Parts: sequence; C-alpha cells; structure tokens
Amino acid sequence: SQYRYCVLDMNLLGTGLGGNKPIGFVVPINDEKGEFLIGRGRDICRLTWNPEELKENCQFHMIKVVAEVDKKHPETQFNDGKCDDKGTLWIGALNKTFKPNSGSLYSVGKEMKFKK
Repeated sequence: SQYRYCVLDMNLLGTGLGGNKPIGFVVPINDEKGEFLIGRGRDICRLTWNPEELKENCQFHMIKVVAEVDKKHPETQFNDGKCDDKGTLWIGALNKTFKPNSGSLYSVGKEMKFKK
C-alpha cells in the first residue's frame, strides 16, 4: 500500500497497488497533479492517483508499466529512487538474495531511456 499525507487538512489517504511486487520508490511527476512514477519489483510504472475524486475508498485510477529492467534476472528489484534538479530519475536496484556485487544504479531521463 502507498499513503499520502496532506499537511493542510491533516488527512492520511492510502491505496493498495495490487500484486505481490514490492514498491521501491514513489516520485511525483513534475507539473502533473496526481501522477507518479513508482518502482514496483523491476517495473517502472505510471500511477494516476487523485484522491480528491475518490474520497470514499481512494483507490488508484490507473497503473501502467512503462519500462522494465533486468528481464534476465528475476531476483532483481528496485529499492530506492530519487530525482535530481534536472529531472533525471536515479534508481538503485538490488539482488533479493543479496549476492555480492549484484546491485545496480540506473539513471532514467525524461525520454524513459535507461543508463546502467
């Protein structure tokens, strides 16, 4: 589940993202209200979540996979992600078995091209 907290009205809203893939990061998409990029397992997904329209049960509107990394390595998952001031998304990935030297760092630009 993911949660949003509004400091203006002190309201905590949650939503389930479905499936059994862990969520490694959630970042808002600049200038697009209610739009987020999330790391779910090895997938980068676009999450549309506008709780103002769904006060009762606050479910997400849409989740769409926009990219996947390490298809040959199902034991890999995202564990963190942040954007820099230029809009580049930096994502850390780890091996769920904690195999030495198996982590990766990716950068993703606005055109959604991955660099490892």
